[in-house]
Amino acid sequence: MKKTVIAISGAGNLGKSNTVKRIAHLLMQQPGAMCTPSILDFDQDVKAIISRGTLTIGIESQDDPGLRQADSLNEFSRKGCDLIICACRAMGSTYDAVTLLKKNYTVIWATNYRGDSHHELLNQRSAEDIVKMMEMMAAQPDEKEMKVAVG
Repeated sequence: MKKTVIAISGAGNLGKSNTVKRIAHLLMQQPGAMCTPSILDFDQDVKAIISRGTLTIGIESQDDPGLRQADSLNEFSRKGCDLIICACRAMGSTYDAVTLLKKNYTVIWATNYRGDSHHELLNQRSAEDIVKMMEMMAAQPDEKEMKVAVG
């Protein structure tokens, strides 16, 4: 799998952080998942590195400008995370922090499902769909492997 960032992007107060926390919760429920730190408080913003087999996933739910998001993303990159999942504003410092990762990562800009009601249901479904996409990506060979296999 090519190193990838999935940035759940949008304006403030649209459930991005809640969706990212739900992704972390779903990943931790999978067999063999290990996490640093070992206990996550899902009532707070989550920063963690989750390992599943050979896959290492950095997770940051905090997306308020001027706080820890940029430091978390840099840490995840330095530690060689295969995948980074983060909440991100549509512009500004958090967007810029994700964009800086383009040197070493493919960036997927995603949004969570949004509506006038049913916010928890929409965030849960968003998290489930993103985890499913992550599993599909992990099962795919990267582009270099595909070219060698085909050519």
